[in-house]
Amino acid sequence: MGCSRGFSLIEAIISLLLVGVVLAVVAGITGEYARLSRSMGAQDVVVEALTAGSERVRCGFRQAIEVISPAAGSSAASALLTYDQAEMGPPRLAMPPLPPGASWAPYQTAWLSQVSYLADARGLIRRETASGLTTEEVVLKGVEGFSCRWQKPDRVLEFQLSVRTNGNLRTLRQTVNRVVSR
Repeated sequence: MGCSRGFSLIEAIISLLLVGVVLAVVAGITGEYARLSRSMGAQDVVVEALTAGSERVRCGFRQAIEVISPAAGSSAASALLTYDQAEMGPPRLAMPPLPPGASWAPYQTAWLSQVSYLADARGLIRRETASGLTTEEVVLKGVEGFSCRWQKPDRVLEFQLSVRTNGNLRTLRQTVNRVVSR
């Protein structure tokens, strides 16, 4: 029969210290992971909001018939994007003139609306004026900056949205091709 031997006091203290170190490392890693997850979640929301706001501007601009601001041919940045758009659809397009070659405008002035995007204290604002009535809506809250400029004169527009989160300024730049032209 062999004698059974237990831990000595020194061995027990060393074992407890090693287990404590391992648990502290695991707790530190878990806490850091939780902090990063929360931080990345907030950044994902900001990126998603910026993307949604920029898509709204891009989709509207694709229908622009005539761009008013920024001025065509200018490469300077503008804090205001303004364009005319027409309501599309079969009843909205005028029929071509009967004597071929006569002047013809496919869009009636009454069917045009003027759309503007600008940033103010409320955020990114979309303002539409049609038939003397003006409507305004906040497309994206918390926008600190909005600017646009022509990359290729009268064809490709670059715009930039800036949002401040947790003291950091996040900026998204996108380009959009002008599809409709007079």
